[in-house]
Amino acid sequence: MSEHDFKPLTYNENQIDEKLVREKLGARLVNIAYDSAQPVLEITRDGWVEAARILRDTPGLKYNFFSDITAADLMKMKDFDPDKRFMVVAVLYSIEHKRRIRLKTYVPEDDCRCPSLTGIFDGAHITEREAYDMFGIRFDGHPNLKRLLTPEYMKYHPLRKDYPVTGRGERDNFPQYEEIQ
Repeated sequence: MSEHDFKPLTYNENQIDEKLVREKLGARLVNIAYDSAQPVLEITRDGWVEAARILRDTPGLKYNFFSDITAADLMKMKDFDPDKRFMVVAVLYSIEHKRRIRLKTYVPEDDCRCPSLTGIFDGAHITEREAYDMFGIRFDGHPNLKRLLTPEYMKYHPLRKDYPVTGRGERDNFPQYEEIQ
């Protein structure tokens, strides 16, 4: 077997019906790519919620289990575009078809908002709060968008690339507790 005969592993859970996905999502779908053999659907920000609803409700797809939402700050990338500063990524799973898919959309630096998936997936409540807390991405329509891991009074978002590694002094303001002897 030569190096040219090598084919990456593919798993059944990564198989998607691209034709059906393209047909159902229409203009909401920007691109289908594969990362580590897993399908990644790039969705327009305006089509984010409706795309998730379609993927959940379409019989041939049925991505009805919400796994996660996370984000990435792309500010330090070589080809940085302020209109795509943040990438929001949702991971969905089809229990019926035993398939996994990732959705991604971009959030601009000057309008750091993304529609909330909480109306479609209850599991999005906590993970959207975490992305808000760490990156400052506001999820429009979230019923209780407040900080989850840092104090409410904190003005910054620690996973942004422009946030200093040592912080901005906010740790000095955390309540101090005396050691119990």
